[in-house]
Amino acid sequence: MRIRSETWIAHAREIVMVPDQFTDHIEAAILDQVRQCAHVYRAAHTSL
Repeated sequence: MRIRSETWIAHAREIVMVPDQFTDHIEAAILDQVRQCAHVYRAAHTSL
């Protein structure tokens, strides 16, 4: 199942309710976490 990063960002905005001036910073942090998770997932499944 694939979930677009925009979906994660939208959910995070709803949950955290941050002021708009912090949105870019939070989006960057979320995307970084998603990339790290994807990298670990791919590494685990290609080494099997």
